[in-house]
Order: sequence, then C-alpha cells, then structure tokens
Amino acid sequence: MSNEEKKTKAWLLQYSPEQYVAIGVHAIQELLYHSELTPLPFTPDYCRHLFRWNQMVVPVMNLNLLINEEALPCEELVVVSFQYQQQLHFGGLSLPYKPELITVNDNQYCELPDKEKFWSRIALSCFSYENSAVPILDLATLFLTANIKQSMTLLN
Repeated sequence: MSNEEKKTKAWLLQYSPEQYVAIGVHAIQELLYHSELTPLPFTPDYCRHLFRWNQMVVPVMNLNLLINEEALPCEELVVVSFQYQQQLHFGGLSLPYKPELITVNDNQYCELPDKEKFWSRIALSCFSYENSAVPILDLATLFLTANIKQSMTLLN
C-alpha cells in the first residue's frame, strides 16, 4: 500500500464507565437486549451464566467482573463468534453499554496497559482511541481457557 493509511472497522465494547476493549468487525453475530440468562452454579462470578441461542447453549462472560471484579447492571448481550482449531465457536459478552462500530488505523497502535499485566494473556494487540488504550480481545483465549482468572492472577 502506498502512503495511504490502512484502515479497518472494529467493535468498541465499553465494559465499565471508562474502560474499553475491541473485537473484530465480523466477530459480532447478534446484539440482544434483556436476554434471559440461566445461572450456572459453582462457577466464577464473571462466567456464571449461559443462554440459548440458535438451538445452542452459549457461555456468557462479564468483562467488568473479570477485570475489575465489580458488578454493573448489564442489559446488552453481544453474541460473538471465533475460530479455534478450525472450528467455529460462540460466546456471549454481557455489557452495560451498546457496542460502537469505529474505524481504526495502523497509526493508532499502542502498547497494552502496563498496570494490568493480564492483558498480554487475553489481548492480541492494542490501539489508542480518544486518549485511552483499547486492548483487542483474543476471544478464543477468553472463552476457551479454563479458569482464565487464575491464569491472569499468576501473571500479576
């Protein structure tokens, strides 16, 4: 590509009043509002629910509980897809705010936030958006790593 900046679209997901992550533009399959979640006993708070979607049972991850260990009312449920070992998988992200489609470019690249070393475990990269570092989630690691919280605690 010549001197022209390479631009792409991404979904900006706000999981707390001042914190964001991003996922690829094609990762979101559906946005649901006030979905009925089924509690799953004996699981960590951040992944305590399942829901039925397209005749499948899908796990739900609450990013704010995972990262900040703080509960916020979450009315948005984002159904995401990701590929792992050549198979398509699905998960749900419970969010307090609606996702926003944004445009990013290579010049916005930045380092992952220093204070949370676990970002290197669940983020593919990071970009700067409105003076904030926005990690790009690795959905396969987020949903398929057994006890992600314990793995992240070991890195701190």
